[in-house]
Amino acid sequence: MYKPLQLLEVDESSRLGSLGPDSIKNHPWFDGIDWKGIRDRSLPVPREITSRVAQHLESHSVECTAPLTSQSQDLDDLNALEWLDDW
Repeated sequence: MYKPLQLLEVDESSRLGSLGPDSIKNHPWFDGIDWKGIRDRSLPVPREITSRVAQHLESHSVECTAPLTSQSQDLDDLNALEWLDDW
C-alpha cells in the first residue's frame, strides 16, 4: 500500500518521483491516466473543468481587468511539449 502524501515527503530519497518521472506515472493513484494523450494534446479537457472555468469567469468578470493571455511570453514557448517529455 502507498502513503497518500508521498509527494510531500521531506526526505528527497523517499519522495514520490525521486526515481524519475516514470515512478510518478506508474503510481497506483494515476492508474488509467492517458499520459500519451496528455503529451500530444489529443486528450480533451473534461467538461466539468471547462464548465467551472466558465462559471468563474462569468461570476468574476468585473474583477478580470488583465487580459487572459500574456503577450510578453513567446507563443512557441507556451506551445512547446519538451517540458512534458521530462515529466
